[in-house]
Amino acid sequence: RLRGSNPMLIEVTRIKDCSALPAILDQIVDVLIGTLRYKKYDAFDVATAVSEVSQNTFDHNSKRMTYGFLAMQVYGADKGRFLEIGIADSADGLAASLARNPKNGPICSDGEAILKAVQIGTSEYDDPTRGSGLYHLLQIAYRHQGCVQIRSGTAKVRYRGDKRQGWIFNVGRLPGVQVALILGS
Repeated sequence: RLRGSNPMLIEVTRIKDCSALPAILDQIVDVLIGTLRYKKYDAFDVATAVSEVSQNTFDHNSKRMTYGFLAMQVYGADKGRFLEIGIADSADGLAASLARNPKNGPICSDGEAILKAVQIGTSEYDDPTRGSGLYHLLQIAYRHQGCVQIRSGTAKVRYRGDKRQGWIFNVGRLPGVQVALILGS
């Protein structure tokens, strides 16, 4: 009954195809501009990167039936406000996806797959127009002093906007890829 009544919250939403994304991205842009006072082009950059990462659910999956999830929430008040966007899928994971492109070379661990996946042009596909989503997400986080956390398989890498490096953590295995983007005002 109350679903969708708070513009600063997108409840965990199942994304079964890309048709659900435009309305979600519009809400993210509205919050970035109206609540966090981002410039219009910065808000659209965030929406574009979120769209690209969300579409990976369908583009990099060998399974016939898959879906993703997206959620957003704004925390805090006034100048202390920050936004967190979470994107998750039940797809193959980064190591399996990247291994399908021989140009990526051998991938020895899930942590290595994450580190490779954030490099521009790294993709499952041998196509120079692919492989920019995670890279752009990191650039946005660096530009706005935010952070990005990427989890795949048995690894999680956390990137902070004030440090241009990732910290790798070993974690319990989960299917797919989970990405969190945190941006302040």
